[in-house]
Amino acid sequence: MTLLMGPLGYLFSRVHHQLTQTFDSTHNERSRNVGPSFDSGRIKWGSEPGLRGVEMFCFNMFRTIIIQGNLLPASSWPLRLVFFSWYAFCLILYTVYAGTLTAYLTKPSFTKPINSLEDLVEARERGVVPTVTSGTSTEKMFKTATSGIFNAVYDVMDPAISFQQNFIADIKSVAEKNTARIGGRVALEIDAIRYLGNDYHISLGTFNPQSYGVVCPPGAPYTAAMNLVLRQLVQSGLVSKWHRDEVVRMKQKSGQGGGGRNMGQGRGTVKPLTLDHLQGAFYILWCGAVFATNILFIEAAVQHLATSHSNTE
Repeated sequence: MTLLMGPLGYLFSRVHHQLTQTFDSTHNERSRNVGPSFDSGRIKWGSEPGLRGVEMFCFNMFRTIIIQGNLLPASSWPLRLVFFSWYAFCLILYTVYAGTLTAYLTKPSFTKPINSLEDLVEARERGVVPTVTSGTSTEKMFKTATSGIFNAVYDVMDPAISFQQNFIADIKSVAEKNTARIGGRVALEIDAIRYLGNDYHISLGTFNPQSYGVVCPPGAPYTAAMNLVLRQLVQSGLVSKWHRDEVVRMKQKSGQGGGGRNMGQGRGTVKPLTLDHLQGAFYILWCGAVFATNILFIEAAVQHLATSHSNTE
């Protein structure tokens, strides 16, 4: 809009200046034939004092967007309406941006993310309860720990809600309660897309390596070949690629788009500004341009009628 407003203001100024000059020259020519009676009732129109170049308009429109004064005079109503709508547009953008930036710097919009088991233990003070699915190796790992971070996580668990009966109940507790589910990354991401929509965060760090395998009968002669193929698939990155492709496909299917993992923290947080939030400023600018165009046509029509009237006399 800043790039367009300079040529637009110059266009209004140029057209109005040409119309005024045409009307003045026509009137001066007719007034010599009609006599002083018409000159005494002449309609006087404002003319631009020294037509500015397009570079001056671009420079002054840029001054306005950074809240500096406009150095261009505007003696015509079309140009005044263009300036007024542009001033309102710049004021709204500047005020909304400054207010949002101040609020963000004063108080962060996002709570501290949980990206490790240490963060999970600290988050217990904010009411976040770790949960695991009952009967899994993850539950046994925390229950049998006697020291270290695993034992610290088990100490902050709540027996009433930390041990869910199945995977679905475990993931739904994240949406219904202030909990954090612990499990395999692939399963967490798939279940989060299915049941949590956009309101989730998956930790960046991991604490237990996860691999893949294929069940074979005892003593199968192709076990060594299967192990080799699985290692090649994992080391080449194909398994990770298939995982990402499946996640993107599920997000597109559920209407969440094809982006990466959702990094939103909590409910009711401040969202970044988009053009939808600022559309009011564009409406004001558009209305000002429409009104200025109408006034320009009205002035041209009145000048034409005045010229026709002088011809008739």
